[in-house]
Amino acid sequence: MNNDIPPVAQKAQLAKSLTLITIGALAVLGGIAFAATGISYATIARVILGAASGPGNVPRGAESLAGNFPGILMRLRFCAAGFMLAALLTAIYRRAFSRWIAEAVFPLPRFLANAIRHSVAVLHADSRLHFWMLLTLCLLGAMLRVWFLFDPVSFDEADTLLSYASRPLYVGLSWYPQPNNHLFHTLLLHFAWRLFGDAEWAIRLPALCAGIVLIPVTYWAARVLYEQHAALIAAALVAAAPSLVSFSVNGRGYTLVCVFFLLLLIIGRYLLEHESPPAWLLWALVAALGFYTIPIMLYAASTAMLWLGLSACRSDALRSRRQLLTRLGSALVVTGIGTTVLYLPVVIASGVTPLFANGYVQSRTFSYVFANFPESFEKTWYLLTADVPGPFVFVLTAAFAIALVYHRDTNGYGVPVPLAAAVCIPVLVLIQRVVPFARVWLFLVPLCSIVSAAGLWLPGQLLASRSVSRGSHLAVAIALSCFLLMGVAGLYGESISSRSALPGIEDIAIWMKGNLAPRDVVVVGFPATAPLAYYLRRHGIPLESRPAPCDPMSTVYSANAWFRAWPVSGETRVLAVVTDQWHSPKTVLATACLAANTEFASKRIYTRPGMHVYERYVGPGVH
Repeated sequence: MNNDIPPVAQKAQLAKSLTLITIGALAVLGGIAFAATGISYATIARVILGAASGPGNVPRGAESLAGNFPGILMRLRFCAAGFMLAALLTAIYRRAFSRWIAEAVFPLPRFLANAIRHSVAVLHADSRLHFWMLLTLCLLGAMLRVWFLFDPVSFDEADTLLSYASRPLYVGLSWYPQPNNHLFHTLLLHFAWRLFGDAEWAIRLPALCAGIVLIPVTYWAARVLYEQHAALIAAALVAAAPSLVSFSVNGRGYTLVCVFFLLLLIIGRYLLEHESPPAWLLWALVAALGFYTIPIMLYAASTAMLWLGLSACRSDALRSRRQLLTRLGSALVVTGIGTTVLYLPVVIASGVTPLFANGYVQSRTFSYVFANFPESFEKTWYLLTADVPGPFVFVLTAAFAIALVYHRDTNGYGVPVPLAAAVCIPVLVLIQRVVPFARVWLFLVPLCSIVSAAGLWLPGQLLASRSVSRGSHLAVAIALSCFLLMGVAGLYGESISSRSALPGIEDIAIWMKGNLAPRDVVVVGFPATAPLAYYLRRHGIPLESRPAPCDPMSTVYSANAWFRAWPVSGETRVLAVVTDQWHSPKTVLATACLAANTEFASKRIYTRPGMHVYERYVGPGVH
């Protein structure tokens, strides 16, 4: 009987059914959230604290839960009310919601499949040389990244695994004590850890995959914003850029943000010429995933949004301009709703303060922002140009400027994206009154590579206009030259290898396994704390741990279960793990309140690259 119903009518009926299911699901979620407010603290502590416990984190987890429990109940009530309100609004506007499902949600899988087929077809149509060269760049870029994949872990990587990704998802995706938890990356890392274990390469797998995917995505972004030859050069620059190589082997979410930013530009370019509800939905979903990865997606998404709006304003047709801006506003609403839903576990369990008022995003004075601007700019410039030879930096900078000045001559589309970034980013920074870390601007590296590649190719357009094959060969030669120049510079430079200043941390963990006496105490200062905890755990070295009494960022370890309180009694050997870059024996011991209470001078007993172990004795009766 259903075969007699036209496909359009079937789709409309299915959309209405999904609308009713959505209304029911929202109402049920509201009821569950309200019922959850009746759960006692003892039940929550029994379930969650057992999963949240870990080396050095049981007190912190317990204090966090105990302090936030009344707030959790209050936020659950607000959440229940929000779900009920959403169910009511969906019911009131059920016809518009059903129409949106039929026009945007149902066609999305087919739209994605067609986009992939079109991308492959266009790449084949460019030339076989382009196809094989892009594939070669992807392989070379992957090899360059794998070279650094097995370096010792940094503090942020180890802390991400130990504090979030190795815990149950309901803990890792809701506990947000600081912005170190890149939630979407934590989700991916959790599954990588489950499948492949906790080796260095495994915890860097999501960032590595994103870093490799960034190469073809850069090609496609450059192709839709400029043209195919510039795209090949841009892919080569991104494949070898030392900063991108470094963050591709750093188990964090920054390379994911780079990919999402370029995807917004690619989809936006399509939307400027096509009216496509599924494309708008895809734009919103990509933006929401970017925000779910790191909130700094605000800068990347705002740049893409402003570029899309400015390019739309250049349209000759007033009606199409208004329609596109209206669609953009709707997409921003969907992005906001999607981001809110994704962050609900964090908001309920941790509140909004860690998101909007943590120490890294708290507003400063304007004088502070302007006083620290030169240093911030210097670090950002280093991020963009690290290990790149000075003459080539000059060439790339000049090419970047040429591409902006001669935007039309480079076959550039719409408004130059860097113009949108130059307008919105300073405004956002001044509104927030913050001085972001240099790594926040990593998403600008592929953008600058694309624009510089367009400027590099501008002289080559003359040759390409005379002979297509000669133009392709010239583009391949320039791309290979750029990759070799930047790749070799990064391979033997300092920016990537210095990503971890703790090259001997694993050796120290292994040394402890065979050299700690029962009553020995180990004191470790930040930032060696999380990496040492990671390698102690990986090598199965059971040590009791607790925050250092005079510096909670440092850690005190002992091999015995009696280690419950500080100070210790009786004669005790205290081992201080010291790094060349950050510590001295005195500063490390001071974190345990032992700077003056020692009988003997510190003695170096073990040395590894960049790190040392010092020995001191605490006499009996010291309190």
